[in-house]
Amino acid sequence: AAASFRSGAINFNTWVLFIQYACCFGVELTMNNAAALYFKDEFGQSTESAAAIASIFGWMNLFA
Repeated sequence: AAASFRSGAINFNTWVLFIQYACCFGVELTMNNAAALYFKDEFGQSTESAAAIASIFGWMNLFA
């Protein structure tokens, strides 16, 4: 198992995919935050309900 992990860790493609995933995850967190603020400001939702509605976007990304 250690040899397999080492082989993956020194592979350049692994690091490229790791960086791409990290950037995408940051964008997802930003979108969830922005969506909650949007629902709160535009539709007059409470903070809790706006966050719950915005979290649907995050849950969708888990299963898509």
